[in-house]
Amino acid sequence: MIEKDVGICAVAEPRRALDSPQWYTSKNERAAWLSRQDGIHGRCSLITRGEYSVAMRYKDIHLISCYISPNLRISKYLEALDELEDIIRASNKKRIIICGDFNAKSPLWGSRILDRRGSYLEDWAAGNGLQVVNVGNTPTCVRPQGRSIPDITWATPEALTLIKDWRVDTEHETLSDHRYIEFNVNLGRGRPSKPTRRIEPYPKWNLKKLDVNMLHMALEWACAVGRTETEQISLRDRQRWLRRIMRESCDSAVPRHRSGTRRKQAYWWSEKIAASRKDCIRQKRLWNRSAKGQDEETRQRRERNYKRARKDLRRQIKAAKAKAWQELIEDVNRDPWGLSYLIVLKKLRRSSPGLTETMDEGKLNELLDSLFPRGVEHDPSADWVNSEWNEEEWGIEYGEVEKAIKKRRSNNKAPGPDRIGARVIKSIPVEMIIQIGECFAMCMRNGEFPADWKRAKLVLIPKGDQQKEEKEDELPKVRPICLLDEIGKAFKRIIDNRIKGWMSRHPEAQLSKHQYGFMEGRSTSDALIKVQNTVIETQRKKGGLTLAVSLDVANAFNSLPWPTIREAMRRKGFPDYIRRIIDNYLSIHPRVVFTRFFMRRSSYRARPSLYLLSDNQLTQIIDMCGICNDFSLSIFRLD
Repeated sequence: MIEKDVGICAVAEPRRALDSPQWYTSKNERAAWLSRQDGIHGRCSLITRGEYSVAMRYKDIHLISCYISPNLRISKYLEALDELEDIIRASNKKRIIICGDFNAKSPLWGSRILDRRGSYLEDWAAGNGLQVVNVGNTPTCVRPQGRSIPDITWATPEALTLIKDWRVDTEHETLSDHRYIEFNVNLGRGRPSKPTRRIEPYPKWNLKKLDVNMLHMALEWACAVGRTETEQISLRDRQRWLRRIMRESCDSAVPRHRSGTRRKQAYWWSEKIAASRKDCIRQKRLWNRSAKGQDEETRQRRERNYKRARKDLRRQIKAAKAKAWQELIEDVNRDPWGLSYLIVLKKLRRSSPGLTETMDEGKLNELLDSLFPRGVEHDPSADWVNSEWNEEEWGIEYGEVEKAIKKRRSNNKAPGPDRIGARVIKSIPVEMIIQIGECFAMCMRNGEFPADWKRAKLVLIPKGDQQKEEKEDELPKVRPICLLDEIGKAFKRIIDNRIKGWMSRHPEAQLSKHQYGFMEGRSTSDALIKVQNTVIETQRKKGGLTLAVSLDVANAFNSLPWPTIREAMRRKGFPDYIRRIIDNYLSIHPRVVFTRFFMRRSSYRARPSLYLLSDNQLTQIIDMCGICNDFSLSIFRLD
């Protein structure tokens, strides 16, 4: 597939189907679809899986792959055709393409004779309005017993007009009796050009090769030179100056990450096998050409040479696989956490494009609107015209900034849109921390949260079974992950610490004693122990039955109404400067920016502190255990 730049492949009798979202198989695993995201511009989704066939959707085309064994009785053969007919009628689509190994003969698709199966298959195709796509009479299966055309491509009239260049590949070696069948499906946009490099809209550095000394020198020099006059005018200019010098320093201290589409060879591949494969293909071409007019002796000699070359290639591949397997077994004793460990835990997976790259733009917008409901537009500037700033009480200190920036956390977390990872931020010198602190102080003084720090790289992680049948109008179940710039996250930590510090000094503003999620010194285990103790205590005092009700707030952090946060902070008496910066954080209407490879969206996921403030009133009214977006109502007795 990679060699020919094929995007979608129908497979009959696969040796094994991998546990991968790129594979869809029938229930008996004899028919399958394999998609390669680098070869298509869109997302494939499973429609249904039958015993003999599997159907999937690509854009507005339904694709069906099937395999019907030649050993089946006629009754089972008709049963397989009925299954296909049910899938066709249920799809309710005009564009349908069927690729399958039907093991039937008819002159309609190039065979010399018409057998019983071929007669039934012709009637079935006519009844479902299908037309044969096969062109010519080139055999698709070549065996010592003879040649045949069991592999047939069917299409509805609407889909037939999209199919171009159907042909049987007689030159490439498959190490199978069957030959490859190729055709193009033109969806109106022409054949996509094969990308030589995957172009990211933002720079990406190989942080494993970070030179800390060079990074310090570059940042110290940038801080010593200072900002230009134009870069000191507004907060936005200062924030962008920080981003610019961070990128320039990264270019000096870290090599850029190569984003080429280099193809990885199979683990058992070698130069010797490559040479044998090349020789096998050459012998096959000579044999195919000799069959068109040369003498019988030459044809038989070339056939023997081809079979000998194919047998030798199979033997070399088998030996190479056995050798690689033995080396893997021996490696377990040397390195128990190495390659063998990764294989067992299925941690070796090829990277594939995310949902934002493969989904239809209209459907993606619908999914995003369900994940991030649009809040009521609000301009906070009018509410804080006469606000005053107390530098001594509310100013930003160096130690506070250093703690927020160099907080102990994983260095391998994915970076935000600026691509500057935590490893770089934790390595910045004192001079840079001072500059960042001045920017944070300006944010607090102006009551402004920079818009660039709100935007996030949005990653949609699929939830549930990837092999589950998906309806055409059904939105995929995903878990959204918002990746933010590290400097913006540090500023949010400072605000979060200010909120927690205020609540700790003012008992009337503290959260409910029943809250356990995102609380220091408390965990889910503590909440479960409390539920258990409540059950035991209720049984001891009152007896009878006990009922516990558990609630899960769907999409809690993304759908929390902003007015609820503002009202909770006003009611608890938070300082004006904190309310002002939170108002600004929740002010700009979200917008989406599409690129080819990922998507940015203004990030308004409520931090746990803001979420807990909003649901605190509910936990105060009702006796309940709160675990962030999950609640367990008070247990009571049933007589």
